[in-house]
Amino acid sequence: MSSTIEAYRDEVHQAAATVPASRISEAARALLDVHRRQGTVFVLCPPEDGESVRHFVHGLEQGIGAGPFRFRLVSLYGAPSQVVAWQNDWAYEDVYARQMHGEIRAGDAVIAVSRRGQGLGLVRALQVARRAGAATLAVVGFDGGEVKGLADVCLHVRCSRLEQVDDVQMMLAHMLCAELRRLLSTDSPRKA
Repeated sequence: MSSTIEAYRDEVHQAAATVPASRISEAARALLDVHRRQGTVFVLCPPEDGESVRHFVHGLEQGIGAGPFRFRLVSLYGAPSQVVAWQNDWAYEDVYARQMHGEIRAGDAVIAVSRRGQGLGLVRALQVARRAGAATLAVVGFDGGEVKGLADVCLHVRCSRLEQVDDVQMMLAHMLCAELRRLLSTDSPRKA
């Protein structure tokens, strides 16, 4: 086997090990609380992280929503086409916060997914969520950036390689869904 392949595999394994299982369980319990309150889960990401976040959202929709449990999910992407639509009326940094305006409430949750944990748009959205009384979760890599400090629960992949962070973020989505399914199946009989 190529030493490049072995090194890559080892780096992914090491990066995944930086996120404690207890933290993943804590994130799943936070989402369980949202489910119990029949809240909404807003998932945000910058355009460059869109593909991994689509996978993350798909995992939540199909891994949880496809079962006997109904989860309300709203995906907010800062897509380039949105920049054009927003540039005349609002600052792009407010693209997520403005989309949540009037929609986010106490009992909801916001999940910010970003490889680098940077981006004023994500920071402002998490600040809006906190002011509204919503739970804030983050899935970040590198040093976690400003996003890490605004999350009630942060799944921080301590790695500075984009490919490995992407891989681990997808793994975290699957682990989070698996744990959430387990919690939901043993939760009270309230299944929508």
